[in-house]
Amino acid sequence: MQLRLALTSAALILAACAHSPPPALTCDPYAGTEDLLDRAAGHVIVLGEMHGTHQSPEAVQQIACAALARGESVRIGLEAVSSQGAALDAALDGTFDEEAVFQAAPLMWTSLDGRGTGAVLGLLKQVGRWRADGFDVSVFAFDAMLKGPFSPAARDTAMAETVDLELTGFDGVAVLFTGSFHAQKQPFDYAGETITPMASMIRIRPVFSLQMHHTGGEAWVNAAIEQDDGTITESIGPLKMGANGRPDGVARTIELTSELPDAYDGSYMTGPITASPPAFPGRTLADSAN
Repeated sequence: MQLRLALTSAALILAACAHSPPPALTCDPYAGTEDLLDRAAGHVIVLGEMHGTHQSPEAVQQIACAALARGESVRIGLEAVSSQGAALDAALDGTFDEEAVFQAAPLMWTSLDGRGTGAVLGLLKQVGRWRADGFDVSVFAFDAMLKGPFSPAARDTAMAETVDLELTGFDGVAVLFTGSFHAQKQPFDYAGETITPMASMIRIRPVFSLQMHHTGGEAWVNAAIEQDDGTITESIGPLKMGANGRPDGVARTIELTSELPDAYDGSYMTGPITASPPAFPGRTLADSAN
């Protein structure tokens, strides 16, 4: 009888451990995050960004943290090649391994265009910690690898189709960040072509799109810059950026109305921006095992 009681007690203890709730989260959300999350069940949240800053990935992290603290499931979308998204998500299981993360998505980490930065790597490391603690959080990639001549219009169409596919059957909080062009909900002209942005073509849910506002600083970019004399120079690295937000904007605030309501539903004000360099400097596709 004593042995049976001991075995029963041990089984109860193991069952309790197996179903113990995740630990409490410590988040530092932007003002207005709770109001944004109230819309999340019916929307895809899209944050437009200037690639190559610390602030945009941190804003996504804080939205995800607040959603997880509410008991929501979360999927985070990255502007990385979609075919490498599943491997990248799998690499976040278990003990965080930077090399495994690099090998999972080498195209993102070697592009040097502000998408494979240390700040993005930090976000993924946090996702791995959350998952290890028992939270339901994952990542996916939605960028397109087009065959044939590059076409901005075809790329945005393929990106939207991938988001729809990735979120099919998912009813939690979906938050993704992408270049500000792709986050717009209104067509615009670029380089002689009319672009219908990704955010305007997502069909799985309505999009709630946020424009990035900041008070200036630096971003890590790979861009062609037109000089005052009309010449074009390529800039790779930190680039000074002027402010693009309202002078009275409050840092770390989400606003659910927009001065450009046809293009965006709201904005997130980061305050000053700082450049985040590549997470794996000096690495090339030749270092990939794929």
